[in-house]
Amino acid sequence: MSGTDPRVTQFSEQELQAVISTAHRYGKKVAVHAHGADGIRLAAKLGADSIEHASLLDDEGLKLLKQYQVHITPTLAIDSLAREHAVTAGANAATLKTLEQTASLHKQNIARAIKAGVPVLFGTDAPITPHGTNAIEFRFLVEAGLTPLQAIQAATLTPAKWLGAEDSIGSLEPGHYADIIAVSQNPLSNIRTLEQVQWVMKGGKVYKETRKD
Repeated sequence: MSGTDPRVTQFSEQELQAVISTAHRYGKKVAVHAHGADGIRLAAKLGADSIEHASLLDDEGLKLLKQYQVHITPTLAIDSLAREHAVTAGANAATLKTLEQTASLHKQNIARAIKAGVPVLFGTDAPITPHGTNAIEFRFLVEAGLTPLQAIQAATLTPAKWLGAEDSIGSLEPGHYADIIAVSQNPLSNIRTLEQVQWVMKGGKVYKETRKD
């Protein structure tokens, strides 16, 4: 909602505890949308499985995320894109200032989390980051401190394990889904090559094939 303060926690401790405990009782994971430090700390203390954004993470929150190995989904690409959308929509100066301040802190805090060893999941914030452009997140994760290989794993093996589905997705192994992409360069040398996918196989069927004559 326009004009809201991202630092304010919207759910009470009792509400969040009810959601997390009920989900876990049914064997489900809980991903908590949290920009503010209070919400991050509360979610980590109550057993959330991941934090989406974690923009305004503070020292105590960082300690809790590391202690409980709560995953974070940084969605760093949204910072520049959100401002573009806000300008297009005619947002006022106060809203633009809030976005700029949050973006700066977001980058710093995710870098601190990565350095501290907090596990990272790859994700974007659609529709701010439109479907089909998701790969732009890779370069922001690398800029924040992940190696190219770690960034790729954050989009493949790590979320597969987080979902409890590593026996069928997340890696190229016999018995797994044949979900494969190909690019023109080595992404370990140039992570941005993942933004230009040349070939796509899904479930063993080729859906995209770029040919050079």
